[in-house]
Amino acid sequence: MKFDQSKFAKAMDDKWNKKDDQAMEYKDDGSEYRTWRQDSSACYLNGGMVVSTKIDHIRGGNKDDHIIVILAYDMNGKLALGSASIQMKKEDPIMVKPITEGDIAQGVKNGIKKQLKSDYGWSGSDDGRQNIPNVVKMNIDAMTKSVVV
Repeated sequence: MKFDQSKFAKAMDDKWNKKDDQAMEYKDDGSEYRTWRQDSSACYLNGGMVVSTKIDHIRGGNKDDHIIVILAYDMNGKLALGSASIQMKKEDPIMVKPITEGDIAQGVKNGIKKQLKSDYGWSGSDDGRQNIPNVVKMNIDAMTKSVVV
């Protein structure tokens, strides 16, 4: 069992060409984001795998929002657990408890969406922050397509 970085890039319709080929940058709904290469750890005898990534909502000027996504796959490559945490400048962190049932990607998206404020009062950050749940789900879907059993 392994995580295929090239499959992820293809699923995102992008390429690893930023930050010494360790990240990809893209726009979604008018805001800029950066996804870093995933870390993965396979369990003994291909018993499953944990994959994590960091996503930045690029705001510039040392104001970027940082998202950590952690996923676990079972021995068949099926998504079994998803969670996320978000750190925003001058805001309380957002923590999504592990989702283990139903549509896990959608559950993580909904968990983030429930905790977002409707107005952050920072010029240029509201729209990008409101879109974070969509970007996280897009990354989770692409990560799931990149697990090779």
